[in-house]
Amino acid sequence: MINRYRISLLSIAALLCLPAAFSQGDNSHVPTLEENASKPNILWIYIEDTNAWMSCYGDNVAKTPHIDQLAKEGVRFDRAYMPSGVCSPTRSAVITGMYQTSIGAHEHYSSFSVWRGNVMENWDPNHIGVKTVPEIMRTAGYYTFNEGKFHYNFVFDPDELYHRHGANGYKGAKNGSEWSGRKEGQPFFGQIQLVGGKFRDA
Repeated sequence: MINRYRISLLSIAALLCLPAAFSQGDNSHVPTLEENASKPNILWIYIEDTNAWMSCYGDNVAKTPHIDQLAKEGVRFDRAYMPSGVCSPTRSAVITGMYQTSIGAHEHYSSFSVWRGNVMENWDPNHIGVKTVPEIMRTAGYYTFNEGKFHYNFVFDPDELYHRHGANGYKGAKNGSEWSGRKEGQPFFGQIQLVGGKFRDA
């Protein structure tokens, strides 16, 4: 039986915006400033190995003032479950909106060919028709970036997902450069994916 772990995903609001994103299927259309004004900026914060022990969820020990402010101004979920107990299958499921077992992404680190001595393309194809959230957001006119980890268990080109991203799946852009290509008035979909552990005064 699969154990369900309750987690806090403060900025998973991106998933709520997918219906609107799917309706923008024409890559040739360049959204106007008026169209962009109706699209919210989305900041997706993803933290490994965490729980709801944050002050915005009623905890009186951990002090998380900045997260509290984001929760106040954005979307806070009271009930969320992760599809796997390991980070890379979970990331693969969340980023595609599909169970990791349905796209062959259920084995931890399965896309890291150098660690297992095999050719990646022979093991981890990205199934035709499977789109990630950043790809859908780009189609909808969003500027996309990733600050931190990737760890998706399928073959992908990070340049197709993100306008800006880190060099190796761990290191995100620095010194604000993740914003450097964003056009004036363009909405953004940004991911901040942190490694495990607690951050004080976050």
